Amino acid sequence: MEPPKAYTWDPESAEFFKKLDINTELKESHYTSLHYVIRPKAESDVVCEIQVRTLFEEIWGEVDHSLNYPSPTDNVACSEQLRVLAKVVGAGSRLVDSIFRTAQPIVSSTVEPVLEPSVEHLAKVALSSVTPPAATPTLVQSEEGLPINPEDDPT
Repeated sequence: MEPPKAYTWDPESAEFFKKLDINTELKESHYTSLHYVIRPKAESDVVCEIQVRTLFEEIWGEVDHSLNYPSPTDNVACSEQLRVLAKVVGAGSRLVDSIFRTAQPIVSSTVEPVLEPSVEHLAKVALSSVTPPAATPTLVQSEEGLPINPEDDPT
């Protein structure tokens, strides 16, 4: 299994990932994501990449993708607006974390806390809850309790 890798344009985010011992690459493109490369078994030739982003980061990525793929835009105004949007996205993620941190004492005093819903907490949980691959795959079951074979799925 490869270690996770973080991509970000934001020096503060890069510092956060580095404190978690996550290899981090600064991206001038303003792309932000945490990548995990996994295999179902250590010896498997099948490799999957899981990209973890906030909803804000996903929206930025969709806008960027529509303007810059298959070829980068030559429109300077659009490129500048994407840069500004990346900063708004970063600010939005920080604001959401702040809202939850502010609300946490209120929630804690009224209900039993389940999880801390912050980006930082989710990153820590993701790192601590990586499950080693199973020797045999686990079958998914339908609501009726019957095994579902993914190869039979018509979608």
